[in-house]
Amino acid sequence: MGLQDRVRKVALDSGVKPGSYLDDICPHMSVLILSSKSDNTNKNYFNAFKRWETFIKSHGQRALPANPIHVALYLTHLLDNGTTQHPINSAVYGIKWAHDCLGFTDPTKNSFLLSIQEAARRKVSKTVNKKEPITKVVLIELCSKFQESTDLLINRNLTMILFSFAGFFRFDELSSLFFNDVLICDDYLVICIRKSKTDQYRQGNEVLISKGDMPACPVSMYQRYLELLGDVDIGLHSLRSGGATVAANASVDDRCLKRHGSWKTDSSKDGYIVDSVEKRLQVSKSLGL
Repeated sequence: MGLQDRVRKVALDSGVKPGSYLDDICPHMSVLILSSKSDNTNKNYFNAFKRWETFIKSHGQRALPANPIHVALYLTHLLDNGTTQHPINSAVYGIKWAHDCLGFTDPTKNSFLLSIQEAARRKVSKTVNKKEPITKVVLIELCSKFQESTDLLINRNLTMILFSFAGFFRFDELSSLFFNDVLICDDYLVICIRKSKTDQYRQGNEVLISKGDMPACPVSMYQRYLELLGDVDIGLHSLRSGGATVAANASVDDRCLKRHGSWKTDSSKDGYIVDSVEKRLQVSKSLGL
């Protein structure tokens, strides 16, 4: 880019005399300017600038100092040729770097170019990697495998899988369901979706799922899940309480337990812990009676 020549020219234009001490330290000033970035960064920016220089000179225009509208046209050219966001950013940073190093006005601050950059962020689409759809055969085989299972979590997961398949639900729609969002009728379910990314005004939506005869019937699976659930009283803090209870009954140091659970007081910690029978019996056993 002729950085040393540019620095010396600017210095001489400012009144520095040729052959003087100030003239002699101009080369070192050039080195310091480049040292403001790492070698790899300078290399990447230089390569990006050279691509810009090759393009604009082939159209009879100068690369330094650049005309902002020419830079905007260059970005338009890149977008029209299907480039991604990363080369757009590299081009802008490379051109800005070259102008900053050589003391020229930064053309990338121009409103035209800023608008093109914003358009690039909006229009450059990401590659969509579509997944293969699950078939009903796979679901029937999966449910048949666990048809006799009484494990609560397995039946919960199968219910969620079948709801998602039969109701075409997104994960966030599925994970936000409550029991009172599901109404069981004679031969179908009514599931109320309270919020969805396509329901901006949260008007809600009802999805009906019919009862079937196969092992992968969502209605039958949900009913089995409810039967296994029974009168179990669990909520959002059940897992936190369960983990703390196991750790406490395993005689984990109380200070470490409070730190791990981010409890500031003993009373808040103790509210999550259910002492086991064995731990409670240790009190009277320690009396040696």
